[in-house]
Amino acid sequence: MQKIIVMLFVLTAVAGTVNAVVWNAAGPDPANWGIAANWDPVGVPGSTDKVQFTNDMAECIVDSDVVTGQVVVGDNGGTGFTRELTIVDGGSLVTGGSWTTSGYNRSANITVEEGGSFETTTRFGVAWFDNGGSNPANSTPQTSYLNVNGGDVLIGGHLQIGRDAPTGNNTAIGLHTAIVNVNSGRLEVTGTIQYVTWEGSRIDIRYGTMIVNGDYTGNFDTLVASGYITGFGGLGTVEAVFANGVTTITATPPNPLDPSPVNETVIAGTFDLSWTNIEPNLPGTSVWVDVWFGRDPEALVLVVTIPPTGENTTAAEVTTVDDNESGDVTYYWKVNSYTFGNPGEVDYNSDGEPNYVEGTLFTFDVTGDRSPENVNAGVDMITWIGQPVDLTGTYDDDGTSAVDVTWSVASATGADVEFSATNIVDPTVTIGELDDISIDNTVWNWVSDLTAVGDPGTAGIELSADTPWPDDEYEADGIYTSIAEIPAGTYTVKYDYFVPVGGGVAFQDWWLEAGLYDVTNPVDPWDGSEIIGGEPWAYAADTAGTWQTFEFEFTTSVPTDTVWVGAGSYTQGYDVFVKNVEVLSLLPDPAIVTLTFTVQDGANPAVSDDLIVTVYADACEAARVGDGRAANYPGDFNSDCIVDFTDLVEEIVVKWLDDYTLTESIPVPGQ
Repeated sequence: MQKIIVMLFVLTAVAGTVNAVVWNAAGPDPANWGIAANWDPVGVPGSTDKVQFTNDMAECIVDSDVVTGQVVVGDNGGTGFTRELTIVDGGSLVTGGSWTTSGYNRSANITVEEGGSFETTTRFGVAWFDNGGSNPANSTPQTSYLNVNGGDVLIGGHLQIGRDAPTGNNTAIGLHTAIVNVNSGRLEVTGTIQYVTWEGSRIDIRYGTMIVNGDYTGNFDTLVASGYITGFGGLGTVEAVFANGVTTITATPPNPLDPSPVNETVIAGTFDLSWTNIEPNLPGTSVWVDVWFGRDPEALVLVVTIPPTGENTTAAEVTTVDDNESGDVTYYWKVNSYTFGNPGEVDYNSDGEPNYVEGTLFTFDVTGDRSPENVNAGVDMITWIGQPVDLTGTYDDDGTSAVDVTWSVASATGADVEFSATNIVDPTVTIGELDDISIDNTVWNWVSDLTAVGDPGTAGIELSADTPWPDDEYEADGIYTSIAEIPAGTYTVKYDYFVPVGGGVAFQDWWLEAGLYDVTNPVDPWDGSEIIGGEPWAYAADTAGTWQTFEFEFTTSVPTDTVWVGAGSYTQGYDVFVKNVEVLSLLPDPAIVTLTFTVQDGANPAVSDDLIVTVYADACEAARVGDGRAANYPGDFNSDCIVDFTDLVEEIVVKWLDDYTLTESIPVPGQ
């Protein structure tokens, strides 16, 4: 009996002999497991060999059935690179030994593609130790992975996350991160999930399934709450169900993120639906979407269709209308996501994987951006020249978009209208005479064409009355300028003039001229037929050496757009300077100014209302016709807007008598 035992021991020892084989394929990249030259020593590893991935070599591809001993990916060697082992469609890898790891003490990546399988007969670890050796202070951060991208992974023992022990030489915490991605396919653990500390490590479930032996639901909630087990990178919902002796962990993908608009009211019209796509089955690949939209949730229509569009699409233009006069209109939309690739190439209608992610039905309401209602410029007003008037426009609006208001002048009968602001509902407006008009320095004379002359500076513009008329009896010169068209009415043309001292000018030999001129026939402004209203000239006083003001009143029955001034002499060719040319209006009695209050809401038609302001020459004239009395009208002590004998009586009674009572009207002489 003892002999048999010894024999068994010897056989066991012989069978347990392990050879270390190191992956040594410098290229091509990737390189195949089954090529003998890719290993050191040369030869494909056997079923009991320990396989090590140490150096910075090509990615190792398993595309056939492989059985070997312990596999250690990331076993010493240099830093700054990742050792990679990938099991592709048609490949399978079964490992033995006491344990297998992706990232023993160097960064590593084991990936199982769809159609591939990976099985360990004992425990499997991800990111066990740091790379600092006996001195954790020498460690640098690194990350190791197990990626399940389809196919099956079976861990014959425990799944160990993170470093192996909390004590000893390898005590650096958080320097080697473990990431397990169950993107699709299945990861089954016959043991339990073990860890000392996660320190940033995680298991992320996407479209795959993770199965753990026994009831793991008690630990599950804690790990999910801590972010150690996530769904779709933390964006999805993870669920653990215990049944038939195992715990099945799955994740529900998120709907498209940040959908807009959702659960809100927006203005009807054309705009974009927008969202952020969910993660694809394989990170870095495309997500395809189709987008459904409409007012009937049971009859939505496609607004993004695969093909030709839909790849990584994150917006869709739609048009909405509000045709419900009694309220808002509700719209519905959803985004279906295809995360396994182009639906034109991948069968999403199969009973199993892959399948598309049907989106949640989002809703929003639209309201019509209608034009404002009850737009009112206010009541008509009475004022006088120079007296500010307070305006108050009002309107009703639905409030769904910004509203712009504008005050403008519809007609002003020659008056100057000045607003304190034109873009508010309640500005003040002051109505006066025409603005001063600055004349340019264009010179006219009857011999030459219109000619520009230089700016004479503060002295004004020089008119040289030295161009002879055909009979040599007169000399004349003039200037003109175009102005904004002014309507028919009575106006004063006014300017300053200066005749130098010592010119020997007798003003009976001079005249100054001004007029409103028909520029469409600029032949001779001294020809009265081209002057619109009034006489073309008037004599000036002999005031040589000082600036004087000349003005002349004109009445025109037709609109005009030109003003001119001139100087002339019978015989003497001397200069005269002019400046500060103005055109002033004498308002009719009364003047009528129409102001328009306009409200614009978005792209809707503008709505306007007019306000009529009646303008009088002064306060007293306004008081005689309107309500109230004028204040401080000179001599009008009883505020009846008439200066007469009764004002004197009022002044005597108020100022000279302490107490008085008028028992009857005071007679007015001559009445």
